[in-house]
Amino acid sequence: MKKVLSVILSIIIVLCAFGITASADSIKYGDSNDDNTIDNKDYAVLMQYINGWNVTINVSSSDVNIDNIVDNKDYALLMQYLNGWDVKLGEKQPNPNTVNPEDYRGTTVTFATTVLSQTNEAGPVIEGFEKKYGIAVNEILVGDNINEIAGKIASGVNVDIMCCKGDFPAALAVLQPLTIAKLNYNDPIWDKNMFDFSSLNGKPYLCNTIGNIWAENACVLYSKNMLNQAQCYTPEEYDHVGKWTWDSFFEIATCVDKLDGDIGYYSDIQGCYISVEDMLGSVGCGVYSYNDGKFSNGLNNNFHKEAIHKLAKLYRGISASSSATFDTVRNTFFKGKVGICIANTQMLKKCEVRGATIDWFDIGFYKMPAYETGYQVNDTNRVVGWGICRGSDNPVGAGIFLRYYLDVNNYDVSNSFITTAAENFFFTSTAIDYEKYTPYFTYEYSTQNLTGFYEYDWEELTRIPEDYINRDYPVLSTHVDDACNILNKFVEKNTH
Repeated sequence: MKKVLSVILSIIIVLCAFGITASADSIKYGDSNDDNTIDNKDYAVLMQYINGWNVTINVSSSDVNIDNIVDNKDYALLMQYLNGWDVKLGEKQPNPNTVNPEDYRGTTVTFATTVLSQTNEAGPVIEGFEKKYGIAVNEILVGDNINEIAGKIASGVNVDIMCCKGDFPAALAVLQPLTIAKLNYNDPIWDKNMFDFSSLNGKPYLCNTIGNIWAENACVLYSKNMLNQAQCYTPEEYDHVGKWTWDSFFEIATCVDKLDGDIGYYSDIQGCYISVEDMLGSVGCGVYSYNDGKFSNGLNNNFHKEAIHKLAKLYRGISASSSATFDTVRNTFFKGKVGICIANTQMLKKCEVRGATIDWFDIGFYKMPAYETGYQVNDTNRVVGWGICRGSDNPVGAGIFLRYYLDVNNYDVSNSFITTAAENFFFTSTAIDYEKYTPYFTYEYSTQNLTGFYEYDWEELTRIPEDYINRDYPVLSTHVDDACNILNKFVEKNTH
């Protein structure tokens, strides 16, 4: 596809030389599908084209940064434009290079990762980086990110880079501001919202890119076969009549629950798996609220209590679990034992569903349900970003690596997802709308070691009678107030 694009652009250049081309003024930059309107349909078809799909686009209109190649930089700039950022289409962008990579040839960057690249699609990318820049990448496998990395740093082991996957704010104990990496924040590939979100005292601590193959958002996965056997509607069918809501999600679970088999928590078949954090985040709630570098008590939001009551009511009478982690989804849904579940878009990738017995084409995927008809659905996920560790020996080399590693153009995305439909859904759903975004902070990584406040204290609320919720809520709220004080002191201590 890239070779074909190069030929097309060469022809355009030749035609320009003979004056046989449209003027720049006649080009509607950003109108990739050539319908004379710039909207979400354009970035969807542009991403499909970049990923090698057999789709037709207007090449001239799609080269929104005018660098004579249609790639992820154009997609990133178009997405920023559609999200209301102060960017212009059809203008040359400033040179993103603020450092000379040749100055770092022969050096090494050390990347602390929970999954080695040889087991996923990053392997060829890291090889490509080492070949292009002459910078070696040393991967260190870690389990408990923060404690293990802190231990290595304390013992004199160099760590340059870490990926924060739900570790914020605990990760601040081992991170330093990104300014030391000399990233060009104006490069359109960077997700500026992550810079803003992670900025403390005017300095960002985490980076991410637009169109990142490692991006996450909450979504729904379901078994087409099990829903068909249970003779129940799919999420798409509910949505078509304007009824894709929490109630509909649990109606599906109830139907599946009635299938033949031993039904129960430890049975062969369960109606659903949910993530309480994702359900609450999708309606703008959470145990903690985080704004401008400060944590506050999310339980003070009256809607949070209402949502917990609703979940507790919907739970009754069906076999379900409220701890839909990566491992539980792998071991249940992808084994054909759960009808529908709240999951993460990363579960649509082949590397995340190793050992699956369910037919990939039997997997349905859809957006999160609304609380009730007419309610807004927020994008939600754990905080995912990449940062530079304290004491890094090669922070600038690490910045060069992150710019390459997080560029989706360097990945073979056509072979990364379970189906081409899943690939398209992934990139569309992970285009986060930050005007409707609620990140959540998981007790295991974000807060537990800092506050001593455990998740089960509040998640248990979804499994007990409603009158107990009213009894226990004030006590839990007091715990969260104390936890917020601890978190805010921790953030202040580690960012000054």
